[in-house]
Amino acid sequence: MRHFRKIAHDGASGANWTPRRSPQAVTKGKRPCHLWFLVITLALLCRPGFSTAGQPSLRFEARNPEAARAWQRTARAKLFELMMGGAEPERCPLQPRTIQRIEVPEEGIVLEELTLQTLPDRRAHVWLARPAQPRGKVGAVLALNGHGGSGEQVIRGQGLYWYGRALSQMGCVVIAPDVGQHQLQHPNWSLMGERTWDALRCVDHLLSLPEVDPARLAVAGLSLGGETTMYVAALDERLRMACSSGWLTTVANMKNGHCPCFNFPGLEEHFEFSDIFSCIAPRRLVCELGRQERAPGGFPVETGRLALAEIQRAYRVFNAESNLILAVHPGPHVFHGGEFLPKLRQMLGDGARPLPDDAAAAAWCRFLNGPEQLDGTPYYWLGRDPLTLEFEVVPQAGDALELAWGAEGDERDALLWVNGKTLPVRAGGHWGFRWIRVALPPDLQAPRYHIQFKPGALRPAFLSEARLVRAAAASQAPDLQPALHNAVLKVGP
Repeated sequence: MRHFRKIAHDGASGANWTPRRSPQAVTKGKRPCHLWFLVITLALLCRPGFSTAGQPSLRFEARNPEAARAWQRTARAKLFELMMGGAEPERCPLQPRTIQRIEVPEEGIVLEELTLQTLPDRRAHVWLARPAQPRGKVGAVLALNGHGGSGEQVIRGQGLYWYGRALSQMGCVVIAPDVGQHQLQHPNWSLMGERTWDALRCVDHLLSLPEVDPARLAVAGLSLGGETTMYVAALDERLRMACSSGWLTTVANMKNGHCPCFNFPGLEEHFEFSDIFSCIAPRRLVCELGRQERAPGGFPVETGRLALAEIQRAYRVFNAESNLILAVHPGPHVFHGGEFLPKLRQMLGDGARPLPDDAAAAAWCRFLNGPEQLDGTPYYWLGRDPLTLEFEVVPQAGDALELAWGAEGDERDALLWVNGKTLPVRAGGHWGFRWIRVALPPDLQAPRYHIQFKPGALRPAFLSEARLVRAAAASQAPDLQPALHNAVLKVGP
């Protein structure tokens, strides 16, 4: 049985640099020393990975916080100049126009599709998720898609962009513009400039919302979204935290099998990507890479470590090295969140319900005897082993299932029969196991829960744990050490 689906990378090969021939004086009857010197020099120049451009002109070299802040101001001005038509654009009124509004009562959120006037001649297409009934001020996250994705996929948590929905379930506002266009609107701009500016204006829109706390803003994205995260966090100091997933790399690596849309005139002359990341210091920065990433076309961990060493120099100047994290996960080109999401929750505060909600667990079953394992975690695969769980608790309104849902960078589904009522579940896009919460039917009249887990219409799901949680925490926290509590498991038809 194979669960794994290869993650494809779009891109185009970069051109190889060829040294220019220099005129050579040849003396009849002998080979002068300078000729041998020239031959050796040319051989060295032709080594793979060798660059003749020298160090970028704006390489981070500051030795104290004051010099570092001055360098950051200069670097930001140069990025605006190179990417956005010569200088930072003026911020015109956003004039938001709502296209549709969708209530999601089972999750306590409202989705909005809208457009924003990011430039006098440009409107950005944006999706937004807001708490339906926020309790005071809440944090907000700018969540960004990769190539082939969209803001709607992020907000709905579809495929590789599962993190958008997970963020809204944490009780914060989430905004997601479409940043994957490949048609340049302004000839004197760059594609990354237009994408980044739309994202920056989304931060402006977040700050116009009455429920958003301006001191609790973050940005996160995968792949192209991780690249855009780098630029947005570098240029906007209002963002207190950033997670750049599947992007930490070098210019040289991006010329090896990647989409050339990353490049623009002046980039290489002035910056390495580590310099742009250095503009984020000393704020919190989490960079994610998967061990399965390979070149060409991928983001190898060893390349990321080289870039990280350069970024560390900036964080060291600010005595903030603990704010810089490289999270290496076992998967391929996916968003992981293992380091970022807990730290984001700390920043957001206790306004949102935790996932999993340990204190509200009334029954559970940990599948320690599962016949298969992923990264050391045992599980049952519904394609071979349908499951039946009986939870020995009386159904109540507000009950939910919390499932440790497995995926290998793909989406999977299951069909649940809850006391005779069908409940389709679909999730994935990550690697390994992450918790999802599924609201249960509120009108069940029965002495206990009888839940069957069957394959759905897509790839069958695989699970490592299932819990029944109440709407509120119990007066006494449950002991979660036993693998089974108030539960009976049957494996098979």
